[in-house]
Amino acid sequence: REVSLRRLFDHAIVGYRLFRDVSDEAPPDLIVASWPTIETCLAASRYSRRTRVPLVIDVRDQWPTIFWDSARGPRRHAYRAGSAPYELLARSVLASADVITANGPGSLDWAFHRIKRPRTERDRWYPMAFDRRTLNNQERHQAEDFWSRLGVDVSHRTRTLVYAGALNPATRDLETLVSAALLVSRRIPDFRLVVCGAGRGLATLKTLAQGSDVVLVAGWVDSPSLQALIESASIGINPSIELENFR
Repeated sequence: REVSLRRLFDHAIVGYRLFRDVSDEAPPDLIVASWPTIETCLAASRYSRRTRVPLVIDVRDQWPTIFWDSARGPRRHAYRAGSAPYELLARSVLASADVITANGPGSLDWAFHRIKRPRTERDRWYPMAFDRRTLNNQERHQAEDFWSRLGVDVSHRTRTLVYAGALNPATRDLETLVSAALLVSRRIPDFRLVVCGAGRGLATLKTLAQGSDVVLVAGWVDSPSLQALIESASIGINPSIELENFR
């Protein structure tokens, strides 16, 4: 589960073991800690203070805001109240960083909303990216064979819409995505939606797409297969739900 007491307990154990294991290590020139988890960043912060090594915290998800962000009604208020100690810890750890980076302007604003120091030129956001490479002949052949077995031709440009990512109904509006694809297909006969990924919404998505020639739920696919699909597609989409954590 995305948020559970068991998961938070596991985070605490990992943070404790990290600080214990690095305590006897020779100090590095720089410490970069990914956020979340808060506990590993806390361990990095304690080690940074002890060794006087500069600390960079890189915000990837807005913990603990994500705890209550997707909840509705009374649950939202209960989650927020219960997360108050975690929020105080988050503010303290973020304030200890010499530099804060993030994967988008919203995440950087979120972090600085929680600390008092002014932003400097070193505090920046960097968009998420990946190294694009050219598939070799074997990889391309295997990818084309994989998609061919699923009825998808990736050897040339097609009218295909692609979503690749987590299938989490709390953060992705997958049902609307499927409904929209079915509507588009009425005007564009050769239009198709291909969904790649895994998560709690996979079973529901497969049920929605069952019997449809328009929507293909491929599940998790390897990197060469995904690249071949994206190169042949007309457009990609990210059906994120409007949440503070994903702005």
